[in-house]
Amino acid sequence: MPPDEWHRVYAAAPPAAPLACSLAAAVVLALCVVMLVRRQRPWVALGPDLDPVPAPATATGSGPQEYERPYATGATLRRHARRAMAAGVAGVLVGGLLGAGATFGASGLQRERREALGPWWGQLAGSVPVPEDRLDEGAAEWDGKSHFVRLPDRPERVAWQRGFKGPVALSMCGRGERARGTLVALEESSRHSVIVGHDARDGTRRWSVTVRRQDTAELSQVAVGEGCTVLVLIGTVVLAVDAYTGKVEGSSVLPQARHGAWHFITPAPEKYPWPRLVSLSDAEYAHLTAWDDGIVAVRRSDAELVAWADRRYGSCTHLVDYYRNEPESGQLLMDDCAGRSAVAVLPEPEAPEELRKERPPAYRLPPLQPLLAHAEMPVPAPPRGCRSGPLRILSASVTTLVETEWDCAGKAYRARISLSDSDSARFQRWAKSPVADAAPDVTFVRSGGVHHLLEAWGDTVKMVDGDNFDVWWTVVPRRGDPVVGLADSDVIVRDRRGQRDAGRGDLYQPILVLTRSGTLVALADPYEAEGKQRVRVTASSDVARQPCAGKRGLLADKISGTALVLCTTKGRTHVTAVTD
Repeated sequence: MPPDEWHRVYAAAPPAAPLACSLAAAVVLALCVVMLVRRQRPWVALGPDLDPVPAPATATGSGPQEYERPYATGATLRRHARRAMAAGVAGVLVGGLLGAGATFGASGLQRERREALGPWWGQLAGSVPVPEDRLDEGAAEWDGKSHFVRLPDRPERVAWQRGFKGPVALSMCGRGERARGTLVALEESSRHSVIVGHDARDGTRRWSVTVRRQDTAELSQVAVGEGCTVLVLIGTVVLAVDAYTGKVEGSSVLPQARHGAWHFITPAPEKYPWPRLVSLSDAEYAHLTAWDDGIVAVRRSDAELVAWADRRYGSCTHLVDYYRNEPESGQLLMDDCAGRSAVAVLPEPEAPEELRKERPPAYRLPPLQPLLAHAEMPVPAPPRGCRSGPLRILSASVTTLVETEWDCAGKAYRARISLSDSDSARFQRWAKSPVADAAPDVTFVRSGGVHHLLEAWGDTVKMVDGDNFDVWWTVVPRRGDPVVGLADSDVIVRDRRGQRDAGRGDLYQPILVLTRSGTLVALADPYEAEGKQRVRVTASSDVARQPCAGKRGLLADKISGTALVLCTTKGRTHVTAVTD
């Protein structure tokens, strides 16, 4: 048996009732076998008389006489029944005592093993959480309800710089009255993989999880959500790590995949081989899929499996996103499934009854409810003469905004459609972009709007209505320097100049732009302005400008107001943190 299987067995204290019944049945069976083996005479004889009757002598001569056994009397049957009942009661009592003793012994073994070797997954990974005296060090105050909205108004100071040997992702979350942004980095070597949480404000190391490489299992993927949970997938084992404390809050074991391996379903399309570190939208649940084994839903807080769905249409491409205002309700996009595509509403899974009372053993799969409990909405086909490309989810705020590319008579167009679980969804129609053979370099969904999109076309940023491709405003942050990253904040800011400019107003929503050279540009989107007003540049900084031979990216810690400028080259990531 592989070592990880031993860990799963040792982790669970067997329930007393099933074990006692099994042992009782074994004892009864043993008693019956002993009684049958040791008894020389049959239990019930075949004969018409009560007394032994000598058998007639054989023609061959003298010999030992044979006797025909009589029928058993009622007293004999009652005596045999009492013996059987006594044996059964004795077996049940002995089995119960053995079951209770085995349960007590298994519990003691579990406690001793945890003290000596750690939890059942301890052979696979080790965790070093944040010390209690440093738990809230450097954290910001938080009321427990409001969203994180702070962006650097004037990004002019480099807070810290550091290079990482792998990809990074950002988690923003709060605990109690404190909140912080955690930059999660994945660094791998030939012996182990290390997931490290750094404070996004000053770059200090806070916690780590080390996954050891071995024959039985190794790190498959790490999923970092916009909430507090980091999910670590090690083969078929899922660990839930609290991004604030670094503690492993729960674990579970997925079914063995028949083909391929399990991987996380993300809002953005991913290509095989799946990236080692992925980002998930803010939600209470995460979803994984394997080639032929359907989909499972995992509760992020403790990595508990709560729902499942069969793969009903063969091989599909799956994307999942959650409504921004209702993160418990999601949308699952199933594309390229045997010639059909559909969007399914994901209801909030309810934990099985046994999970509400007591967590089952880690090696046993709990009963799961169906994931796709609602009817699926088929995605309308493109018009005649057009071929559709892969679908992607742009937004899942109130309805699901889906985009694709069409090839119509040799010309490429972008097309969008809004889908929801309401009856009005059947009347939705595709909207086609007016510009053929062109697509933006970056598309970013606004935080405050349902279908308000920011698109980067070279060095130009446009705010576009997602339903009909209408352009609301256009701005060039830095001429000749292409835009590679965008971030915004769902907050209204008053202009520091304290005066009203003609046609602009003094209230605006901030937007942060990163250019390819590393320049950070702050934009102001006028609030409650009449008509389509021009957005304006409020600040520009070159403190993060440096040569980058790879790909740039932007992460915004909206708790501390820190912009993280990324440069990824050959798997290595360099981070420059910029603040006010």
